[in-house]
Amino acid sequence: MTRAQEMLKMMKEKGVPPNARTYNILINGYGRDGQFARCFRILEEMEQLGIKPNEISYENCLYKNNKLPEAEIFLRDIGDRGIPPNAQIYNMLFVKRPRCLEMLMRNLSPNRVIYNTFIRCHAKYGDAQKAFTLHQEMVEKGIHNRMSYNSLIMGHCREGNVLQAIQHFFGMEARGIVPISVTYSILIEGHCRSNDFCGAYDWCKEMLAKGFVPSVSICNELITGLENEGKLQQAELLGHELSEKGSFGCIGSSDLSAVA
Repeated sequence: MTRAQEMLKMMKEKGVPPNARTYNILINGYGRDGQFARCFRILEEMEQLGIKPNEISYENCLYKNNKLPEAEIFLRDIGDRGIPPNAQIYNMLFVKRPRCLEMLMRNLSPNRVIYNTFIRCHAKYGDAQKAFTLHQEMVEKGIHNRMSYNSLIMGHCREGNVLQAIQHFFGMEARGIVPISVTYSILIEGHCRSNDFCGAYDWCKEMLAKGFVPSVSICNELITGLENEGKLQQAELLGHELSEKGSFGCIGSSDLSAVA
């Protein structure tokens, strides 16, 4: 790593500015050596130079680190910077160290940011039930918010438990938290993934009634699914309505007429 630092120094002297990739290589080297403090010094230097660390930067930090205090620092830092942990980081923290989450939650006195980070991780990469347990803690502490509900809904949809996801949607509304475009999109995708295109259609209609427009990819998946199930009238009506709302990339009624 001394050689790498010398190369970095030479780059600076020659006026060649290091970028995020340069620093990530350095962090990876120190991470492999288990030099966590060095990794964080490099992250601080990146910040001072206006170079934003990313999930790869943090993933490299954890390469050989097994210590709880460092994991605690890591999670606080990644939460403060608003960097969502990726699957590899989730693996390193919670799959390879199954007691890490439980110990961290005791030590951290978690705030909304940390809860949301953990809930999203479990919902996206792990276990919706663990996400739900953490969310219940948030509710008891009065710090639940839209992001935590969206993560829960996503987690249950990914596991094919759409009914549970819908219950969380209604629970969200009951607590005065207004669903947004992302919330509806998650539910529509969840129904499509479960091959319940009529259910997805109903949620899409409600989404449009609320003034939100789904993405082109969701539109096309839903319209194609309705068409494949023989629901051509619903597909055609939805295609017309989406076109009127400005979603011009969607399959239109003319395409469906040709198929019919």
